[in-house]
Amino acid sequence: MKNLLRLNLSQNNIVDMPVCVSQSSQHSSFPSLTYFDLRSNQISSIPDSQVKLRNLETLLLSDNKLRSIPESFFLNLPSLKSIDISRNKIGNSWLHVLLSLIINVFLRYLLWTCWSRYGVLGRIESC
Repeated sequence: MKNLLRLNLSQNNIVDMPVCVSQSSQHSSFPSLTYFDLRSNQISSIPDSQVKLRNLETLLLSDNKLRSIPESFFLNLPSLKSIDISRNKIGNSWLHVLLSLIINVFLRYLLWTCWSRYGVLGRIESC
């Protein structure tokens, strides 16, 4: 399954986040996965664990029963460009996670800019 790019598990009455997303092992079951559709299931939580989908660009989680999403979930998805979490039960705590995600993306950009310009991460004050 190393070459799988798209995985659609929508409308399957899945209750828990699939192991390929929430695994804590060193290697991903789907290292090339870029599109993951989990819409219209019964997922109520996302485990606070190391995500191993480094190439994931699109994640669809709408129409589930999510109440919150751990901040660490997004920190380990460096290629994520699009996420749909509409029609869930996420409260105001989502605003905190979103703000943290925006700050994280900005810091990644800042570090990348410093690295490409100066070649050294330790000299951020030079930026």
